[in-house]
Amino acid sequence: MHTVDKILKVTAGSTPEIGKKVDALYASIITAGTHLAPTIKVAEAAKVIENSQRDINIAFVNELAKYSTLWISIRMPF
Repeated sequence: MHTVDKILKVTAGSTPEIGKKVDALYASIITAGTHLAPTIKVAEAAKVIENSQRDINIAFVNELAKYSTLWISIRMPF
């Protein structure tokens, strides 16, 4: 299961010094590790990409679920 302690955390700060402090704080909590992004914009872009990927995966699985209402097995080899 994907829980907060198992997912790499992307961190950033308004200045390089603040970024290092934020990264150190998260690194003390997140056992999966952290990645200090060079800017807040880069960190936010990573967040948008990750959220988009999750949303696309959920939508895809929902589309596959429609096959069960048509009595089509998605496990059937083609």
